[in-house]
Amino acid sequence: MVFKWGELEGVFEREAVQLLPKSILGYYQSGADDEYTLARNKQAFSKYVLRPRALCDVSHLDASIRISFKTPKSSDENQKLSFDKTLAYPLAIAPTAFHCMAHPDGEIATVQGNFLFLSTAGETGTLMICSTLATTSLENVAKSAPEGTVLWYQLYVYKNRQLTESLVKRAVASGYSALVLTVDAPSMGRRRADERNGFELPHHLRMANFDSNLFAKTREGSVGSSGFNKYALSLLDASLDWSDLQWLVNLSPIPVIVKGIMRADDAEKALEVGVAGIVVSNHGGRQVDHCAATIEALSEVVKAVKGRCSVFMDGGIRCGTDIFKAIALGANLVFIGRPVIYGLAVGGKDGVKHVINLLRTEFDYAMRLSGCATIQHIKSNPNLVVHESYFHPNLSKLFKKKLADSSSQKLHQQKQSVIFATKHLDAKPRASKFEGTSYNTSGLSEEVQQHEESRENRRGSDEARNYEGDFSGLEIACTNQPFTIFEFESFKALLSSSDRANLKGYHHYSNCHAKSLRRCQKEVTNCLNECSDLSFTSDICLTAQGIDCHGSGSSSSYAFYDYRRSNLSPEKADQL
Repeated sequence: MVFKWGELEGVFEREAVQLLPKSILGYYQSGADDEYTLARNKQAFSKYVLRPRALCDVSHLDASIRISFKTPKSSDENQKLSFDKTLAYPLAIAPTAFHCMAHPDGEIATVQGNFLFLSTAGETGTLMICSTLATTSLENVAKSAPEGTVLWYQLYVYKNRQLTESLVKRAVASGYSALVLTVDAPSMGRRRADERNGFELPHHLRMANFDSNLFAKTREGSVGSSGFNKYALSLLDASLDWSDLQWLVNLSPIPVIVKGIMRADDAEKALEVGVAGIVVSNHGGRQVDHCAATIEALSEVVKAVKGRCSVFMDGGIRCGTDIFKAIALGANLVFIGRPVIYGLAVGGKDGVKHVINLLRTEFDYAMRLSGCATIQHIKSNPNLVVHESYFHPNLSKLFKKKLADSSSQKLHQQKQSVIFATKHLDAKPRASKFEGTSYNTSGLSEEVQQHEESRENRRGSDEARNYEGDFSGLEIACTNQPFTIFEFESFKALLSSSDRANLKGYHHYSNCHAKSLRRCQKEVTNCLNECSDLSFTSDICLTAQGIDCHGSGSSSSYAFYDYRRSNLSPEKADQL
């Protein structure tokens, strides 16, 4: 099959939709439950933007990256093997199951297509993680791998520890240079597409790394259920804890990488156990739904690790700039899963090769046009990739700085109610609506008072933006932090940050179309729902009742009032 350069990865997915049976396509495409995390993994990348450097010599690009693992601690150091490889690009294939469902050649076509076209050295193999749930045995995958390909082996710790030990021994004997333990799957996530389609591995295929009698038991079950979930219930160990990871690290003569870490504290524990690397991953949005995107969790893990081990990432990578952003935010390497499957389904090993090299070409463009000739240039340039909230100075200054001022802390400890109300305004300028209103800033720190005063002066101009999608004006009350105004996305960032447990309440102060308001309120509600661990000490009321939508182009607007901090009474606000 002949492919044209410039075809986006999405082309392969659209072609795969036409080629694959419904149940198989559903297995590859689907995520857990509402598929919120599945979508968020991709969408979150758009919240991070590049700040290119000018006048940098990029005539010779070198995207190679060295991955080195320290020898794990062991009483018998002679039996431990270290890892030290230089890869041509910071891009590799993630462990994905059942490749033979996508193409008859399955994992063999994938490993043979995992090649980069390099102008200086011709073709070179890259890194691939072979899944335990492969439809080709790990031995045959290793035998089929072209020279120069680096292979890691992904596995689970099963109820039957002898099964796990057997897989480790087979991987080591076949030349795999590291183990990748998936830790975010005590059981399989609930995937509605699999349940609707009654997904089962086609009967002419099998999980090739398991005994045929053992695998046959996973096919037994009720009609309409997912055979894959039966496999999980029969083999996976829901009691897995950190001692089991320690057991695997001690057992394995090759480095152990842990996959499925999304928090700083878990990263710390993994390092204590002795892992060689961490993959920031949420299983492609296929396990627990409504969790953070991996690109959002990456910085937290990188900061916790502090260079003590390699940090990798998967989830949502769809273009070269996505790779660039992940590397700039601290990842040593990124993995792709679904794009490879779609390429495999459409064109076999040539399809895989095209997807890999398309992303490589896009990454080259991102490097060159951002003024980076090497991976080190990407990592050493401060703020080369930033969250979009970076461009709001007040947010950067006030949100990131922890105020220890006693008066500010006293304010946050009052635990007064935050009340939301909506008031339909006409098309007149908003400035006239706020004449005579003021905020009482007594008791606030000097810095917060200055911010409040500057906000008061801006209310008649900066806040009078009546176009759809304007979510500016979100106000946060958070322990040790002042009230401040910033974009709606920053609120979501706060909820996913380490400070979110301190959130006491919030106040949304906005001016937008009815359609935008409804969407904004829906997203705020979603944010709160996904943070079940929050204990709000404020009464929160979101009211959107009685709002008439006047259609696109309407100049009608809505205002939110915070009665707690305003001298304006609720009755006065209603009169407006």
